Parts: sequence; structure tokens; C-alpha cells
Amino acid sequence: MSDSIKSIAETNLVKKLNNRMTIFALANLLLAVTPAFARAQAPSCAAVFVKEDLILSVSEATTREYQKNFARMFHETSGMDNYAAYEKMIRSRTEPEIIKAIEIFDKHQVEVSIRAPEEVREAIATSGFKNTFETGTNAGKERPATKWRDEVEAHVFGFNLSEYAQLPAAAKPKYGSLQPKQESGLISRTEGLAPYGSDSYQLKTEKISSRLTFTMDDSSSVTPMIPITATTKDWFDSVQKGRTWHNAAIPWNQRLLAAPFLARAIQHGNLFMSTSFNSAYKMNLEGPKVENGSAYIEAQIFGKIDLDTVSSFMFAKTPPSGQFLVELKKRNITILDGRSQPAREWSE
Repeated sequence: MSDSIKSIAETNLVKKLNNRMTIFALANLLLAVTPAFARAQAPSCAAVFVKEDLILSVSEATTREYQKNFARMFHETSGMDNYAAYEKMIRSRTEPEIIKAIEIFDKHQVEVSIRAPEEVREAIATSGFKNTFETGTNAGKERPATKWRDEVEAHVFGFNLSEYAQLPAAAKPKYGSLQPKQESGLISRTEGLAPYGSDSYQLKTEKISSRLTFTMDDSSSVTPMIPITATTKDWFDSVQKGRTWHNAAIPWNQRLLAAPFLARAIQHGNLFMSTSFNSAYKMNLEGPKVENGSAYIEAQIFGKIDLDTVSSFMFAKTPPSGQFLVELKKRNITILDGRSQPAREWSE
């Protein structure tokens, strides 16, 4: 890397990030800097690697900015000063269900899982997971719904719609769900995930935690849509009205906020699923109720995800083969046979 190009990276990216550069300005920088790197590097795939690195920076910056917005919203709608106050309270509870809900997070007994159809195995092996902005599909079907998805994501994450729509497609979220590991002893209800495919990829949480959020249901249904105009300056002025912390995306570093949602599901049959509050948007451990039988907890992961991020792969129909199997083995990814439950490790 030449000194001039290195200077661009350090001055325009790292330094400005430290100065709280907005994600949208960073996205514009991404588009401007990548060609400069490409010109300075060997004409192979240097631009691709540089772009991926900057995409990661955009993704992490997006999550950080949202965390600040969420902290404000939590303070205003939870009845508590901040997450630290909440965590102190929730850890002081003595209900067995609350204790169990906390334990699965403390003992890392929950993981992020992505469903995909068998026919995209080779594509995932070569170019990683893609979101609807990159593929033009949704749940495996051709559905040009990028405008609708922009509206949903800008709403759930509280960003200005016109600015959010300009983020690079690869920096926007990929979707999965939170699932309990076998050692948790909890039962997952995954009926609602079937349309997304029969293959399941479990991710390494430590690789994605800085850009991971989740909602206590499908993100398109956690809150009624509120129009966001292109001229909105402060999302709290238009979006915050009628919204609360528990119908927005919850940052992974505040994951114990899921405990009250999970507690009643655990009580009603050791289930790992979402429940909803029937109290007036306040922290009320006496009020949650099971909403339906397949209320999965949706995970949103900003930025790049590929096989290097995967810890295990589970198939429900056809075992892996060919180059896809080679790529799984190369990365020591555990292969699970999910044709019967509990799933067992598979070998040729």
C-alpha cells in the first residue's frame, strides 16, 4: 500500500470514525476511497478486499450509532435510567424462569442461526450470505421489495429513510434468528422459519457481536409502520412517537433485555420463543403473555457474513457434498444431521 493511499485510509476513515463520523458520511467515503485503493494496488481483487474492509467499518459504525439512539429511547420509555439499572434489577429477581433466561445468555447457550435453501450452498461457499438488497429475493422468492425493506429497517433502527436507503447494500443487515443450544434444555419453535430454507448455519457470536441486534419477533411486525419522510432531521420527532424500546431492535450488548420476554415461554413448557408485554410499555415482569406458537426471535447482522463466520452447519434433507463439503471441512465447521431430533454430528 502506498503512503498516499495509506494516508487516505488513516485520515479519512480511522480518524474521522474516532471523531464520530456519521455512518452516512462514512458510506460516501467508502464509495470515494475504494477506487483510489484499487488504482494503487495490483489489478487483481484488491478493490474487493478494501471494499469489504470498509463495508465492515460502515456496518460497525451503523450499529454504534443505533446503540446511542436505543439508549436514549430505553431511558425515555422503560421507566429506568439506563441499561445498567435494568441489569441490576433483573439479576436481583428470584423467579426461576428469569434466572433461567439470564443463564442461557451468561453461559453462551444461545446462538445466531441463519436459514437458507439447499440450492444456494455453493453461492454461500464462494461469496457468503447476501441480503435482499444484493439478491433481489426475499425468503428465497423473487420479490423486488427493497423499498419496503428500506422502510422497515429505517423504522426499526430509527434512521432517516432517505439517508438509510443510500447505505451500500452489503452493509445492510442479513437476517437470522436466536436459537437455544442443546445444553440449554429449551425447545425452539421454528415453524415460522421454514420458508427461508432447510439448511441452518450457526454463527460464531464473537465474530458478529459488534454488529448484532435482535427483535422479539419478525422485524416487519414488531411495530406498526410510521411514515418517515425524506426531510426528517431527528428520528425521535417522527418515529419515536408510539415506539418503545421493546418494539425496536435490541443491541446484542444489552441482550438481557430479552429475559422478561423469554420468562413466560420458559414457564409454559421450556420454550425458547418471544412473548409480548400487555402492560403500557413499562418494565412489568407480571404482564408478558405468549403471543403465538412460532414467535421466533429475529437476529439482524450488519455487514459481511461468510463461512469463516460459521461454527456449525445443519442439514434437514440432503447431506453436503462436492466443493461445499470441502469448504466446510477446510474451516473445521461442525456438520450436524438434523433429519431427526436431537441433531447429531454427521460424517461421510
